[in-house]
Amino acid sequence: MPLLVVTGYPSSGKTTRAEQIREDLVRRIVGSKEDRERKLKVHIVNDDILKIPKDVYRKAKLEKAARGSLMSSTGRLLTKDDIVICDGLNYIKGFRYQLYCESKALETPHCVVHVGVPKEVCEEWNRSRGDEGYPEDMHVQNRKQGLIW
Repeated sequence: MPLLVVTGYPSSGKTTRAEQIREDLVRRIVGSKEDRERKLKVHIVNDDILKIPKDVYRKAKLEKAARGSLMSSTGRLLTKDDIVICDGLNYIKGFRYQLYCESKALETPHCVVHVGVPKEVCEEWNRSRGDEGYPEDMHVQNRKQGLIW
């Protein structure tokens, strides 16, 4: 079934939006009159579930390993009978393309949900999270494919 890739700045509300989408899908599945639809499962794959600490995004090598873990976990769950929500930073175009190719190989739909929140609001929300937020110094790191913030 479909793959939903959630993108947006750190602390933009991606996980909240992913949970809202999951809840709505589960509600629709439970209320469905179709046997095939009632068999569907909805999975969320994110850093919290995979126990990936937020500070891995400080170092490119650690971040690459984290993306690999996110990719393989998403790929394992992706079937014609499951809906997978990939909730991560997903800011690298090539990574999103790899996920797209995974869904195409299984002949299942794919979509990208971008959570658009201004950078300043994300930084404020991140500060309000204290130790549970992303490290403050991440926003100054320049990446080959763009800024984290």
